[in-house]
Amino acid sequence: MPDNFCALISSNIRHLQYILPEVVVVGTFLLALIFDLVVSPDRRRSTAYICIVGLLIAAWLTICNLAQEPSLGLVTADSHSTILFLAPMLDRTIFSGLLVADHFGAFFKLILLVGTIISLMMAVHARQLQGKNHGEFFLLMVAICAGGMFLA
Repeated sequence: MPDNFCALISSNIRHLQYILPEVVVVGTFLLALIFDLVVSPDRRRSTAYICIVGLLIAAWLTICNLAQEPSLGLVTADSHSTILFLAPMLDRTIFSGLLVADHFGAFFKLILLVGTIISLMMAVHARQLQGKNHGEFFLLMVAICAGGMFLA
């Protein structure tokens, strides 16, 4: 093995924290897929709730990743006003330059997550899905969200 192989593996393991929301979304997809296969057809609507909870966890992790960045903070101008500022964005190339983790991408990940959560909550009670396979639609929404998060 090359000398830097161990260093490369350890840096990739450290970089997993930046794609943890995507990992949670993919895990949610797999969990909901197995649940949808096992549960009876009249209870398949609850697959949406599993998807919503998983996407909420991913949104929380995305916000936590943003809060850990040193370039986001509060500045007190005087005793009466506090403003939120963004210092120059710190671009982090992760996984040997394969991905870039920055505030811009995290912002679009949050937009994707919130949009998918709202779409799932609206689709749970949609009349057009009555009597149809709900699980396939919910899983398709989560898969699209995961793909969009990797592109953001």
